[in-house]
Amino acid sequence: MEELGLLFRIDLLSGQKTGFFFDQRENRQSLSCWCLGKTVLDCFSYTGAFAVYALRGGADSVTVCDSSPGAIDAARENLALNGFDPDQNRLLVHDCFALLDTFVREKRRFDVVILDPPSFAHDRQSRHAAERAYVRLNRQALRCVKEGGILASASCTGQVSPPAFRQALAEAARQAGRRLQIFHDAGQAVDHPVPAHFPEARYLKFMIGRVLPIS
Repeated sequence: MEELGLLFRIDLLSGQKTGFFFDQRENRQSLSCWCLGKTVLDCFSYTGAFAVYALRGGADSVTVCDSSPGAIDAARENLALNGFDPDQNRLLVHDCFALLDTFVREKRRFDVVILDPPSFAHDRQSRHAAERAYVRLNRQALRCVKEGGILASASCTGQVSPPAFRQALAEAARQAGRRLQIFHDAGQAVDHPVPAHFPEARYLKFMIGRVLPIS
């Protein structure tokens, strides 16, 4: 499959969703503009689409992480399919929460950190637990971003509204002792429209922000 000039091999039968997350297309393109010369950490990478876009945008290197060995195998294949050497990057089969905790302890820092986790709630009763998970995840990610670097954070949890997700990011920044200046706030791609009478259909939230110290 080709998307905006990049090639991806997808599994239509057994892959998640349709085998590829088309709803993030414009968001991947937007983020790639901020990756020139940068070190990038792509968490919950699935088959590595954000990482491929980051490398096309000129990233020096990407660290790709997903808990699924099959997803990481596909990410390796997709990097190679687009002319990027997987062996010059890191592809890790690991729990992303645990990996971020490890990087925080090791004081490992990246110029750009990308979070695109699966849904954390499938009903309204799980909404508060999902919001707490977003706070924890983004807090640790913010601690892994270099001063002046970029955090790109997504939520596909429909039960968490855009304002609630923004509030979770604000609380994560407070707990991390960072300031987060959001300069890009988007939803799903234009081929996933939101009916005017059903605002909850805007399930995807994607925000890019600059990470700064508390002044």
